[in-house]
Amino acid sequence: GLDPSPSPKRVAAAPSVPYHEKQVKRWCGLHCLNALEQRAAFTRRQLKGFADQLFIACAAIDDDTASEGIRGRAGTVRAPASHAFGSASDGDVDVQVLIVALQS
Repeated sequence: GLDPSPSPKRVAAAPSVPYHEKQVKRWCGLHCLNALEQRAAFTRRQLKGFADQLFIACAAIDDDTASEGIRGRAGTVRAPASHAFGSASDGDVDVQVLIVALQS
């Protein structure tokens, strides 16, 4: 019969040291995602972008959230630097941002 064990050439070697990022401010969500991916898969800018997308989506359906936003031309809403889904300065992001990142 055939040998069901994989050929040694096909087996990927496990990394000897797990990927790790030093904690910076409150960017633990970013570091968690990258540790999960075992590489620098996400950036601060990407997480802030996901947070802003969530803010804008909520603003479209919730007047209270929209009132926190920055009004642009034709009544469009932009996310402020810091809001319920995240902060650009310290990295404190909502768990929903991490979910969106994993789904991207």
